[in-house]
Amino acid sequence: MRTLQEQLIEKGLVTKKLKEIVADKVVRPKESLTKRDIEELMGCHRPTYRKVNGVTKRKR
Repeated sequence: MRTLQEQLIEKGLVTKKLKEIVADKVVRPKESLTKRDIEELMGCHRPTYRKVNGVTKRKR
């Protein structure tokens, strides 16, 4: 099976500029995350709370 874009190129419905743009897509460098960043995204460094005698207090 061909993709829709390949079919459009074959029939001449796509301009040459669009072909070049598709072929020369900008490749972004991969973003490197530190261990601390990953833990922060997962929510590991959020304050925790517990209930003491009916009152919610921050756990140390």
